[in-house]
Amino acid sequence: MITSNNIRLQSKALHGTISPFITNLTYLSELNLSHKSLSGPLLDSLFSSLPLLKIIDLSDNELNGILSPFDMLSKSIVHVNLSSNQFSGAINSSNFKSAGFLSMLDISNNAFFGSLPHVNCSISSTIMYLDFSNNNFTGKIPGLGLCSSLRTFRAGFNSLAVSLHNDLYNASCLQEVVLPANKLSGQIGEGIVGLINLRVGALYGNAFTATIPYNIGKLYYLEKLLLHKNNLNGSLPQSLMNCSKLEENLGIDFLQGELSILDFSKLLHLKTIDLGTNFFSGILPSSLYSCKSLSAIRLGTIKNLAGCKNLRKLILSWNYYNESFLGDDEKLIGPDGFQNLQILGLGGCEFIGHIPGWLSGLSKLKVLDLSQNQLIGSIPETISILTNLEKLDLSGNNLSGEIPKSFKSLNFFSSFSVANNNLEGTIPTGGQFHAFPSTSYLGNPKLCGLILQQPCPNEIPHKHASNQRDQKEETEIFWLSYKVGFGISFVLTVFSFSRFLKFTLKNVFNGRKIGIVHAPFEAIFTITLDQVSNKS
Repeated sequence: MITSNNIRLQSKALHGTISPFITNLTYLSELNLSHKSLSGPLLDSLFSSLPLLKIIDLSDNELNGILSPFDMLSKSIVHVNLSSNQFSGAINSSNFKSAGFLSMLDISNNAFFGSLPHVNCSISSTIMYLDFSNNNFTGKIPGLGLCSSLRTFRAGFNSLAVSLHNDLYNASCLQEVVLPANKLSGQIGEGIVGLINLRVGALYGNAFTATIPYNIGKLYYLEKLLLHKNNLNGSLPQSLMNCSKLEENLGIDFLQGELSILDFSKLLHLKTIDLGTNFFSGILPSSLYSCKSLSAIRLGTIKNLAGCKNLRKLILSWNYYNESFLGDDEKLIGPDGFQNLQILGLGGCEFIGHIPGWLSGLSKLKVLDLSQNQLIGSIPETISILTNLEKLDLSGNNLSGEIPKSFKSLNFFSSFSVANNNLEGTIPTGGQFHAFPSTSYLGNPKLCGLILQQPCPNEIPHKHASNQRDQKEETEIFWLSYKVGFGISFVLTVFSFSRFLKFTLKNVFNGRKIGIVHAPFEAIFTITLDQVSNKS
């Protein structure tokens, strides 16, 4: 839409560069050319030529070049979005010094470098949204304490260093602080509890040290806390359990202490939790039963999680050490435990003991990983009850016995490995077994079968003897048939000839003339009659 004050052509099929004609539209208040295929640099005086411009959105194009330090935003500008282009160079803070009503600035997903632009909130007191993510900015985070209206601050995936500026914690209206994948270090600091409206704290992928602030539970509105891939230590603060609105991705690394002292009962909205890369001890608190929204978890034991009705994925791989495999009691998880579980990962835990029978009760299970443990005994036939099973990895254990032939009934089987065990006998054929490579069985010297090009010894003599028997029986049947056929043919021939001879002689002696068809027989009978006549 184009009017005297507005140009809104978002998502239209435009190509080429921005026309210099636009700078003549001095009454223009909105310019939206987003989601196009525009290219080339910005006009040097684009901003300063449009004194009444309030909204400019050039996002999702292929614009490039640098922003002229002399092209200042107008006093009336409110909304600036230059994200997802190919702009580069440093940004001069002078570009914003006159923007007293600026509310939103998004320059993410470009190639800007240098220091983060300083937005003077003493002048631009209305700023609510700042996004500098996915650029090449370096240095420290500028002070934002005077930004009393700031709600969102994003500067992740840059190369920002040093520590968090304490002044940041004075921006009490902040709801999102998203600074992942930088080089920030030092302590997070107790001052963070001053961000009383904080909903998202994403500080993962940095180099923060020391402990998590003890009073972090004062952040009552906190929904996401992402602190993994740092160098934090100490224990998980009990006060965090007061953040009742916490929803997902509670990810923290390298912590220790007793988990059993934590009360999760207030975290009714918690959907995912990742505490796997830690050194926690003790029993997993039964209060996790109260987390009715929990759908994915990566941490501790399994029994206390069975009541999580919505749990579909449970990965505890590479935890534990030389512990018995959670008991073999089929009632361990109860009749209703894990009824929606589809993925169970328990690989690399060095569990000892047998494969427990209660696994056969997980009727919706699709993926089961028990690899790289110290499991012994045979593979339970009852696993074939899991008719939805698609992937089964039992490699790297000490299992013995044969591969259950009942596994042929698993129609959805697409991945199977029992490599590096002590299994023996014939590898089953049929069903989905034709699709599995030989690597699924390597490391079991006593296994045999066509897929390994290793014939089974107990089948070769049997097959040879069977072949000899078959050949002998075929020979005997052949000669018996030949003899019977020859005998019947001989008897019929003699019988027919004798009847013919008797009939002929009878007619001759009675003086009847007979016709002999074949000359040799006529000659024979003539000689015989003459001889008889002479004797008489």
